Amino acid sequence: MSNRIGNSCHCREAYSPAQSSAQSSERSKDLQATRQANRLARQQGPARFSGSTAGFQSEESADLVVKTADGDTVRISIDALTKAQAGVYSASAGGAEASAQTFSGESSYSVKVSVKGSLDEKEAQQIGDLLQKLVSASRGAGGGAAPPEQAAAPSGGSFDTLSSFRYAYRAYSEASQSTLDAQAA
Repeated sequence: MSNRIGNSCHCREAYSPAQSSAQSSERSKDLQATRQANRLARQQGPARFSGSTAGFQSEESADLVVKTADGDTVRISIDALTKAQAGVYSASAGGAEASAQTFSGESSYSVKVSVKGSLDEKEAQQIGDLLQKLVSASRGAGGGAAPPEQAAAPSGGSFDTLSSFRYAYRAYSEASQSTLDAQAA
């Protein structure tokens, strides 16, 4: 069994007197090949590896509970997740070079709606308008809950079929970067 690490090869050999001459001959060939590989690695000079990765993750959620003027209750929950990661890698040894680039991304979105009672078309339209205005205001305010004056009375449009609402918005973003530069002598 052999494990190649950097420019050297570490080998572990086991011998049993009961082994056949064919097995012995095969082991001898493997050992010679390993020694040759080690000689070539020393002659070709140092190996070099470098790589860099970057990642980004963003999560958003909004929860809205609305009570209509005629007593219906609506709860809307929205969750969104976006992830991306990219990497650039290169390696060289003995005059040979190789490089690779990677990218992966993922996004998901979920909406949950529950209604107690029965909404008419006007109520449903006003709830949709309210949610859109609240999320837009929250994103503009840098996340967190909407400013109280906006949450209490969203500007523009009529919300005469809605009696009250409770709203929460959360946003989280994270970015990362790492670099590796290694050389084996």
